[in-house]
Amino acid sequence: MQGHFCKVCGQRKSNESFSGKGHANHICKACSRLSPSEQAESMTINRLMDLPFRRLTENELNWLKNRMKDSREEVRTLAQEIYKQHFPHAELNNQKKQLNIKELEFMVNASVWDEYGDEISVRCRFHLQRSKPLISMQTLDSSAKSVTVELLKGEFNKLLKSLIHYYEIFCWDQDYRSSEGHYVNDDFDLDDQSYQDNLIVEEEASEESDPTWRVSIKYCNNTEQNIKGTHEYLPDKVEELYWNLFEYFYEDEETENCNE
Repeated sequence: MQGHFCKVCGQRKSNESFSGKGHANHICKACSRLSPSEQAESMTINRLMDLPFRRLTENELNWLKNRMKDSREEVRTLAQEIYKQHFPHAELNNQKKQLNIKELEFMVNASVWDEYGDEISVRCRFHLQRSKPLISMQTLDSSAKSVTVELLKGEFNKLLKSLIHYYEIFCWDQDYRSSEGHYVNDDFDLDDQSYQDNLIVEEEASEESDPTWRVSIKYCNNTEQNIKGTHEYLPDKVEELYWNLFEYFYEDEETENCNE
């Protein structure tokens, strides 16, 4: 189809669909009946849809960011969606920049596997507080033994940052929301009633079960978060965090019975 391209609707139409003036302006007869503001909005939407999926140039990126603040709702919504497609981790990274842990308590009451593949029963609680570069670990048995180690300030700050930037601990209530230890499948429709009903059943089961791990966090922005799981086996990040914290006590003789 030879025809002519309309810059407003973004379609190639027959020559008969354009007036003489429309040919020169690249606007078909149907689009010429739109108001100037409607034409401008349509052309902006077309340009958004035509943005390449390669790495955007600086000019393209600046233009896209400006459209994300556009006063026209349809343009603004589409621009925000396209930005998410190009930068899927942007929202998560922005959250990370705003979060700093003030105090954290991490409890584990489950089995873990050591480097030799042996299963070990763990019942302990860790505590960290930004004001002091200390990590304390307390056993949850009858002895309630507590041990504290002091870190260098830089090492302690690096640990606190890793909880946000590497472990993404603030996402654990979403990542590990199922009481059975299953991850939420991205293919599920979160608005589907059957899925919602199943989620309610899982949450009720979680309330009735003793948690195998729990994290309580206070952030510097005065918000708090309480996360727990009743997984039969600890999720990878949860178990990895346990071993990371336990390593600080590994060579201390007072910890020899913490995993008994």
